[in-house]
Parts: sequence; C-alpha cells; structure tokens
Amino acid sequence: DIFKYIEGMRPVCTAKPTSLSMASTTLRDIFKYIEEHQEVYIGRLRDAVAIKSVSAWPDHRDEVVKMVDYAVDELKRLGAEAWTVDLGKQQGCDLQLPPVILGILGNDPKKKTVCIYGHLDVQPAAMVTMYFFIIAAVT
Repeated sequence: DIFKYIEGMRPVCTAKPTSLSMASTTLRDIFKYIEEHQEVYIGRLRDAVAIKSVSAWPDHRDEVVKMVDYAVDELKRLGAEAWTVDLGKQQGCDLQLPPVILGILGNDPKKKTVCIYGHLDVQPAAMVTMYFFIIAAVT
C-alpha cells in the first residue's frame, strides 16, 4: 500500500529525523482514501494527459486553452469558485497567451489562506529528455 511505500523511503533531509509510522490517523485515512479511489484519479489523469497542452507549440495554443478550461471545470466540479484571467499577447509577437486560473475554495475568515501555483502546460518529451541530459552533464 502507498503508506507502507512512503514509510520505507529514506528521508531526504536529515536535520530532524521523522518517521511516517508516527503519522496521524488523518494521514493514514488520506492514503487509504486515495488507494480506495485510485481508479477515479487515474481516470482524471487519463483525461488530462489526453489534452496536448504543449505550450512550446504555438500552433497548438488552443490545446493549452482547452487544458485551462478542463481545469476550471474540474475545480468547479469539486466545489471551488474558478475563473480565468486574460494575459494578453506574448511579448514580441502576436500570439495570445493562455489565460491563468484564479479560484477560491471556502471563505472562512478564521482559516488560513493557501496559495497554490502550478502549470497546466507540458513540454514535448524530447525537450524534457534534453533538459535532464543537460542538467546531468552540468552536475
């Protein structure tokens, strides 16, 4: 199970040793829920990766926008308020930038605010392979 897999991993930071075996019941419940619903998550991942949202291909910018729309729909389905903001044109050319997503989940002023930043676009596999090759060559 995923919890046993993570439990067996060696910690990266040794400044303060920790053990996931002392993790709270809540964390165990989360891992259990993920395992029990893994087919749902795999289906969502399958749907998302079917969208060719490669931002390096200007002639496929509509696919990046399709991924943005997909993410907004998913956020709304999960109960969040979500909307897009237009960023205008890409600097130095007439290419429309994909919109960014903003959203809110809950509005309890007693709770802390969390900001999540992420990318919905991907790079072609060859570019990712080249990136790791360059990093490996430099280090």
